[in-house]
Amino acid sequence: MCTECRQSPCHPSCPNEDAPPVYCCEICGEGIYSGEFWWDINDMAVCEDCVDGMRRTA
Repeated sequence: MCTECRQSPCHPSCPNEDAPPVYCCEICGEGIYSGEFWWDINDMAVCEDCVDGMRRTA
């Protein structure tokens, strides 16, 4: 079991995982890895954290 992500095999976003990101978020620049949710906003790949950061309550 990995000491970072506590999974075996490692989660794709774990720093111990060697798999390259499938996309890079156009807002924060973080990698978007296989199996992670992301949004296609006006032909931009946007990660789940950035979309959650955009959420507002009226």
